[in-house]
Amino acid sequence: MMHSLLIVLLSVAAAAAAQTTVIEGAPERYPFEPGDRVIFETRLIECPVGEFAEGVEVPHGAYECARFQDRIWLRPFDTGTVLYVRLPKPLPEEFSLEFPVWASRTGCAWTEFRLHAPAFLDEIERDQYARARHALLGGHISCDEARFGVNREPGELHFSLRARLAPERIHRIAVQVRRGQARFFVDGKRVAHRPFRPEAPMTALSFWFHRRSTTPTPYAEAPVLIGDIRIRGYSKPETPPEPEKDLIRDLGAVETPEGLKVTLSEAILFDLGKWELKPEAWETLEKLTRLARLRDAEVRVEGHTDDVGAEQFNLVLSELRAHVVALALARLGVAPARLSPKGYGETRPVAPNDSDANRLRNRRVEVILARTRS
Repeated sequence: MMHSLLIVLLSVAAAAAAQTTVIEGAPERYPFEPGDRVIFETRLIECPVGEFAEGVEVPHGAYECARFQDRIWLRPFDTGTVLYVRLPKPLPEEFSLEFPVWASRTGCAWTEFRLHAPAFLDEIERDQYARARHALLGGHISCDEARFGVNREPGELHFSLRARLAPERIHRIAVQVRRGQARFFVDGKRVAHRPFRPEAPMTALSFWFHRRSTTPTPYAEAPVLIGDIRIRGYSKPETPPEPEKDLIRDLGAVETPEGLKVTLSEAILFDLGKWELKPEAWETLEKLTRLARLRDAEVRVEGHTDDVGAEQFNLVLSELRAHVVALALARLGVAPARLSPKGYGETRPVAPNDSDANRLRNRRVEVILARTRS
C-alpha cells in the first residue's frame, strides 16, 4: 500500500515546489549594516534654515539648509551646483556611507555622488568639471531610479548597476565596502554589488545636481534634497559567510551521536492530522536541502506523532509525512539514494503527552544528516 502512494506523493510534492519555490540571495539575506566608528557626519538638525551645513563646501552654485517634511535637508538652488566634503582622513579599507534623498519628479531632478581620489581636491575649486574626474565609487540618483558604479583606478564613473525608485518618496541610499566588495543598498535592501579594491585612497565626497528635462519650475522649487550624510568605519573585519554554519543556525540543527539533527515541527510542515505540505514549508525545506547537499552521507527522515487517536492511524500518518518530506527533498535536489524515510508513530515521544504544548512537540519530523563518510 505504501509503495503505491509514492507516485501520488511525488506529484503533490513537485506541484507544491513549483508553486512556492523561494529565491534567496544577498538582497533577501544581508541587510545594510553601518560601521560603528564615525569618520564624518553632518548634523543638519543643528543647521538653521537658510544657513550652510558645517563641513559641506559649495565651490560651484549655491545651497542652503531647508526644512521639508519635518526634516532639515541640503537644498541646491540651481542645476550645476556642486557640493563636496573634505574627509578628515582617507577612508579605510572597510567603511559605510549613507544618506537619505528626495527627488522631485518635476523635470526629474537627479544628483550624482562620488568618492574621489586626492587630485579632486586640487582641482574642484577652479574647475567644476573636476566633479566627474578622479572618482572611484559613486551613484546617480534620480526621481525614478538609482544607478551605481565603481572604478579600480581614479577616473570617470560608468553607472551601470540599476534599481527602480518610487517617485517623490524619501529613499535611503547606502554603500558598504567590505571584504573587497562595494555593496549598494536602497532602503536597506542590497540592489547591487561589485568587486572593489581601489588603487588610490578616497579623500572627498561630492554631489552634483541637475535635472533630466527642462521645465519652467525653478530648480530650487523642484530639486534633489540630501539629508544627513554619515560615513563610518568598522572596528572589526567582516567574517566571510560559511554556508553550512549559516544553515545550521537558521534551521536550529544540533549535533548528535547519529549526526546533525534538524527537528521540523508539525506547525511548520503540515496541518493537524494531514500529510500535505503547507506552502510555507518549502522555504525551510530548501534550506534543509542546501545543508544536505553540503554533506554526502545518508539522510534519515523520521516521522513522529503524539498519542491522540488510534495507534495504527498515527503510525501510517507518520510514515506518510516522512515520505512526503523525503520526496520533497529529492525534488529539491537531494539524491534519492541518500534518503531513508520511516514513520515511528507515537512510539518515540520527546515529551510526555500530557499537555497541548507537549503534544505539539511530539508531532514532528526529524531529519538526521549522518556523519560525512570518511
